[in-house]
Order: sequence, then structure tokens, then C-alpha cells
Amino acid sequence: MAQKQRPDPARESGTPEDPPAGTRNEVTNSDVRGDVTLVGSIVHSPARGKATVFAAAALVLIAMAALYMALGPSRTAESAARGAEQKSAKTQLQAQAGLANWGCGESAVVPGLKVGPEGMAPLKGFPRAGVHASGGTIEVVLQGTTDEELIITGAQAEIVKRRAPLRGTHVITPCGSDAPIRVFNVDLDKENAPLTLVSDGRSSSSQAPRERWKYAVKLGDAETFAIHPLLTTHDVEFRIVISWSSGGKDDVFVLEDEDGRPFRFTATSAAEPLCVASTTTQPYWLFPAASSRCPESAP
Repeated sequence: MAQKQRPDPARESGTPEDPPAGTRNEVTNSDVRGDVTLVGSIVHSPARGKATVFAAAALVLIAMAALYMALGPSRTAESAARGAEQKSAKTQLQAQAGLANWGCGESAVVPGLKVGPEGMAPLKGFPRAGVHASGGTIEVVLQGTTDEELIITGAQAEIVKRRAPLRGTHVITPCGSDAPIRVFNVDLDKENAPLTLVSDGRSSSSQAPRERWKYAVKLGDAETFAIHPLLTTHDVEFRIVISWSSGGKDDVFVLEDEDGRPFRFTATSAAEPLCVASTTTQPYWLFPAASSRCPESAP
């Protein structure tokens, strides 16, 4: 016969059992302490949740205010300093100088070039190993570095080196129409020769020379010069020195070629001349100056 278990008086009376030794569970003011088995959910006090959100927002606002106070004044001071620096900047003369493109009126002396009785076609570009010949053009664009106006008061050639005129053949470019207006001549047979304003003898229009140097330029308002170096006796290296003034200050700007070297031009007195003539198939052809094909007016 099976033996029946004795009923537990505590369970039958509904009296709760004591928890196992070493385990205590308390819930006080929504705080849970001890080991708890969660059934359902425990909701924290709404009042405490709102206070936490407000405190976090306040901390963010305080941090942003501190960052603005730290950076704002320094940025303002930096902007003010930059504006003052721009206002105090003094204008300077700036220039771009280069030799004119190989075109109407340009010529060069080419060492070692020989042209036979059959002649040669005009060159499409500046000849390799050639040296610009007397009467060529240096193109210069001048302007200031700020909105403050400066006055160009003069210009002259500064001779760097002289040598005997270059030997070779004087190659020229024919002109199908009037050459562009040339503004200045400079005589390189002289030392420190000034640039002189002239009229273009190959154009129907004339330009009266100005009585004195006074060309106003500034940033965005440029002046363009076309300079003809002229020489009869030498092969010359030189620079162009531009004088200018602004705000009571006098200064000079030194012009060289695109490679930062002195310009070089040669007289044609030691070169074999050519003439421009037409043939049955070509409107322009180059012949030795002694050729019967050359016009009577050719050199």
C-alpha cells in the first residue's frame, strides 16, 4: 500500500514560506534591491524621468553657450584683423611681358640658314635658333594690385650685354594688311634710352604722342604697351625698367621675358637680307635680296 504524504500546515493555511537563507528582496520607493525575478514590468516614477530630461537639456545649453563665448570673440577679432590688413595693403605695379606672336611685321636673324635662288616659303612660326630682329615687338600689360590708383611715370631700356650683330639670314613675315598700331620705340644703340611714344607709320591712322608720361592703372584697369626695340650696330640683351608712383611712394618694376631672362634683339646689318615676292602659285615667297624676283623697292 502506498504511503500518503503528510499535508504541510503552512501551505494549507496560506502563510508564506520564509525565503532561503542569504536572500533578501526589497522594493522601496520604486528602487529594487536584492535578487528579483521580474514578472510584468516595473515603471519608474514619472516625476524623476522628467527631471532627468530637463537636467540633460540644461547641460547641453550651458555647453553651447560656453562654446560660443570661447569662439565668437576670437572669430570676430580675426575678421577685423583681416579687414584692417586689406585696408593697409599698399598697391604695387604688376606686369605681364612677352614677345609678340610671329606675324605681320616680325622678323628674326637665323644663323646658318641659307636660301638658294629658288627661295623659300614664309615660316609659320618663330624660327628655331633665331634671334628677334630690330623693329620687332614686346607686348606689355601693366596694372595695379589693388583698387588704389598708381601712375606710370616713365620707362627706359637697361642694357645688360652688347655684342657684334648676329650673322645669318634675316627672315621676315609678310603683311597682307596694315600692321597693328605700335606705340613705343626704344633706341638700343644708346645707353638707358627712354621709351618714346610714336605713330604707326604703316597704318592710315595716326596717334599723337603724349607730352609726358602719366598713365593711370589699377586692379582691373590695365594699360597695354607695344614696344619696338631699334638697333643698327649690335646684338643686345636688355631689360625694360618701368617707373611708377602711388601715395607719395616712387618705385620701379623691371621687365624681362617669359623665362625670367633679359630680352635679346639683334641688328640686321650682318645678316643676309631676303625679300618678299609672289610666284605663279604662291602670293608670298621669300627670295635672296639680290634675286631678280625681288621688287625694286626691296632691300
